[in-house]
Amino acid sequence: MSRKKLPKSSRTSEAFERLIRSQLSILLEDLGLPNLEKVVIACSGGGDSTALLIAVRQQFPKLQITVAYFNHAIRDEKTTKAEENFVAKIATDLGVDFVTARSTEDLNSEEKARTARYQWLAEVCERVGAEICMTGHQANDQAETVLLNILRGTGSTGMSGMLASASWPVKNLASTRHPTLIRPLLKLWRDDIDAYLCDLAIEPQVDRSN
Repeated sequence: MSRKKLPKSSRTSEAFERLIRSQLSILLEDLGLPNLEKVVIACSGGGDSTALLIAVRQQFPKLQITVAYFNHAIRDEKTTKAEENFVAKIATDLGVDFVTARSTEDLNSEEKARTARYQWLAEVCERVGAEICMTGHQANDQAETVLLNILRGTGSTGMSGMLASASWPVKNLASTRHPTLIRPLLKLWRDDIDAYLCDLAIEPQVDRSN
């Protein structure tokens, strides 16, 4: 895998990447996978997952990465095609594999869209032989999750929010082997991520529907 087109890191971006390396190394050590060889990274083209992809590639050059983009077929085709092309180009520039899929079902709710996405990601993991799938959830997402849980009245259980390492969130899968979900950015704030991408002169895609 060529690294010729990797973004040039500065001291600022290198500090961010080292932090990702530290967080991810701890998570993998806890899972008993310190010498992980293959991983799937879910990437929407947004800032969080794009930063995760680049940082992991920079710090783990020998790791076999498959970048996965899922089109829920909910938003307009022009927007999703721009996202897909962006992720595909980043993957090419980083010298990693890229896969994509488009939903053929009517995903008329957020829960259905989430289920379809995770089912497909699990299939990708099984296909490429990856035990781990990474997503770009970060500290802002965590804060929002905890707040929503409080508003829903989930009590002390909801205060814990998302886990940095968790069992696969969708259980109704044909396969009996489920990957482990890892969120290496969970202790990093969106401002840190935006600063990292700005330092690399990368403009991620923006989902205007959020």
